[in-house]
Formats: sequence, structure tokens, C-alpha cells
Amino acid sequence: MTSAASKILSGTPGEEHEISVTAIDALSNESDRSATVTHEMEGELSVAAEVPQADTAPSVDGSVDDAWSATTAHEFQHVLQGSVDGDFDLSGDWRANWDDEALYLLVDVTDDAAASDSSAAYQDDSVEVYVDADNSKGSSYDGTNDFQFTFPRDGGELGGQQPTSVEDLEWAVGETDDGYHLEAAFPWSMLGVTPESGHVLGFDVHVNDDDTEGDRDAKISWFAEEDNSWQNPSLFATVRLTD
Repeated sequence: MTSAASKILSGTPGEEHEISVTAIDALSNESDRSATVTHEMEGELSVAAEVPQADTAPSVDGSVDDAWSATTAHEFQHVLQGSVDGDFDLSGDWRANWDDEALYLLVDVTDDAAASDSSAAYQDDSVEVYVDADNSKGSSYDGTNDFQFTFPRDGGELGGQQPTSVEDLEWAVGETDDGYHLEAAFPWSMLGVTPESGHVLGFDVHVNDDDTEGDRDAKISWFAEEDNSWQNPSLFATVRLTD
């Protein structure tokens, strides 16, 4: 008598799996393994933004240079927590590009009042960046290449969840007339993937706002419509690297 086993494959549309099978009888005798076949996950991949390759890497120094001129600004769309009185109170956008060394990010924030009086960075003015480097989009952080970075406006200690060392991460904050901007370079060696045109990754940017003493007063995001990205990477957008 024989029995059949089955396995359900999961992944993002277009993701490929290499599959081969073997059989084991009741006496634990194992057959030769079959030839390997490639299975591509069905469905249409929804890409929310494209990130161009940089001709010249931006300088991560808190000031905006010409390396950002060929990038697209993606405005924050959603209020996740609290309330926002207007664009002057809290608004902004992000830009990104990449090269063989790193993923580069510029976040421009309009925020009319600076605050840094809490023990947790996310309760004060700060930018949260979410990266799922292989776009696996699990319902919880996989401990491998799912990242949350919380960058405080005052340049203090980095917060969030990072499964690998972040000592090679570069970042800087610069104050502007109506707020501040963040620049960051995320090394691919830290993220754990090899970049190439067409590679997709999970990604999102959120901004926390604290206008008065105490906890944050509002939080906005680019993509997520609920404030659960800190524990659920499936809420991240999909972005694609391009030439």
C-alpha cells in the first residue's frame, strides 16, 4: 500500500521554485530523486513604485544633491494614527535609487514643530522605513531579511527591528525651513540580497509626528492603510529596481 504526500507552495507572483521529488517506502528505502523542474507562482505582481539605478550615488550627508534629480517623489497618502491639521503640520514624500552597493533613500518631511522628549523614537518626530529584501511578504517578520528602521529627527539612536548588523548603514538628518529630511544608504550586504534590474522588494515609509510634550500626535504612510507594518510585512508595498 502506498500513500501520497502533498505540499502547498507559497510565494509572490512570478517567484520561481526548483522542485524535485523522491519516494520512501514502509521500510525507509528511498528512491532516486527525480529531475528538477521549475515552477513559477501564478498571478500578477502589483508594483507600486519603480526605483531607478543611480548614475552617481548620492552623498549621505543630510543635504540634497543632484543625484536625486532623476528620481520620482512619492507622496505620503494615508493618516494611520491621530489627526493632521494640514500639509504644514505633517506631509512629505520619499525618493530612492540604487547601485551595486546600496539602496539609497531620501525622505522630505514637512513638520512645523520639532519634538524629541520620549524614550521611544516612534513616539517623537521620526521616519520609519520598512524593507522586505526578498519580497517574501510573510505575515510576521522572518528574522532573515525583514527590516524596520526608525530614524529619529534629532539624530539619536536608531530604533526598529533589524535581524542583521546595521553598523554599515549610513544615515543623516538635515533640518529645513519647514521640517527636515532624511538620507540613508542601506547596503545590499546588510539586506542580504544581490541587486539587479527587475529585482522586487517589499517597501514602505511612515512618518511619526509629535507636536507637543508626550507621545506622538499623528502618523502618516506612503502605502499601508493600517498601522501594523511593524509586525506584518505582508502590508508592505512591492517596488521594483530598474535600469
